[in-house]
Amino acid sequence: MVFLLCGRVARKDNDDDVTVDENSVGAIGKTFLSLCRPIMRSAHLHLRPRFLGSELLSREAAKAVTEELSTGTILDETKVQVLYRVLMVFTAEINSCVDSKETGKKRAHQKKSYTLLVPIIESGLASASRLENVKAPDVEGHDAEAGDEEDSAWLEPLWEKVFVLLAHFLSPVRTASHGSYIARSASLLEILHSVISHVPARENGKICVILSSGVESSIEVAQSQANIVDDESTTSEVKRKAKTRGEEALKVFEACYDGLCKLEPQSRALHELTKKLLKGALPPDSTECVSAADNGLHTDVAVIVCRMVARNAGMERLAIGIFSLLSRLISVDDEVLRREAGSILGRIDVGRVLEEATQRCESAEERAQEAEGHIQELIDEIDDLREENELLHQQILVYSTSSSLS
Repeated sequence: MVFLLCGRVARKDNDDDVTVDENSVGAIGKTFLSLCRPIMRSAHLHLRPRFLGSELLSREAAKAVTEELSTGTILDETKVQVLYRVLMVFTAEINSCVDSKETGKKRAHQKKSYTLLVPIIESGLASASRLENVKAPDVEGHDAEAGDEEDSAWLEPLWEKVFVLLAHFLSPVRTASHGSYIARSASLLEILHSVISHVPARENGKICVILSSGVESSIEVAQSQANIVDDESTTSEVKRKAKTRGEEALKVFEACYDGLCKLEPQSRALHELTKKLLKGALPPDSTECVSAADNGLHTDVAVIVCRMVARNAGMERLAIGIFSLLSRLISVDDEVLRREAGSILGRIDVGRVLEEATQRCESAEERAQEAEGHIQELIDEIDDLREENELLHQQILVYSTSSSLS
């Protein structure tokens, strides 16, 4: 394996026009080398540390790990452990780059690729999800695999590292006075989809906090880029780049909001966030001053929100909650927004929703009546116990009196 790896290092690749991000390469490469050290010792290969840490070897090692983990012959436990170690090294590399201002300036405009990291994340999270399902309690409340506690210990720290990585990717890259997701939006969307698809239900609260923050930050990025496009003093090239970055930010927003709809469709936080986003697209009052960029962005956001509400399952209660807003949106000037809002209104079965609500109320009343009946039974039992207690006290008093007389 080591000789094959060295042979791959000597071969020249044809993708020299793309600068592979050193964070992901270094993380995956170092993990691969740490796993290969026992093989190197057994083969009596004494490689110099500087050669082990070389950029070319790290890159080829990263490719080898990625290709190997993509096969179906690797155990799920192994994939989870490799992903965890990769994330540990990757986050350490991120922190070191943040601390180095010179490095940050040098890489500010480089085109980076996370194509080596994404497959490891996807395969590792899929394996973690399978392990979660295997170790979940069965219908009788017993563990399906009671002897795998050592492996399950990897799962909690793994998700913590995944959330740290996701929060980092959702933080916009600051260039000059504006932020963007340039050079990593495609990888970010792949990672988002994988995390949302495989996150266990117990972690929904944590990831939804991150996704909510991603919604806010992506809108801020789109707003800053829209302002650049709307600025008449900027050149056409700058406007073109700003438009592209704004579109990337809206894609990130869509992925984050879609994740919230999938994971917690009934949460109050999602309901309030949806109302806030839709209100921004309503016609402003005469006292308000809204720029064309603001108005266009709010409309785009509202269109995305309406599409996600219509697309995802279990959104009926949310749709009822925003019924009044949807009724106002079908009269706005934008044809696309009118159509999307009308689509939701057309799918809402108000009669069924009211019937379900009535059934829930009736069921709640029945449970309340049953609870009142149990409470009355308990009160009657307490009264009976008190009477028995008083009778026992009287008997004890009579017994003690008769004993003293005798």
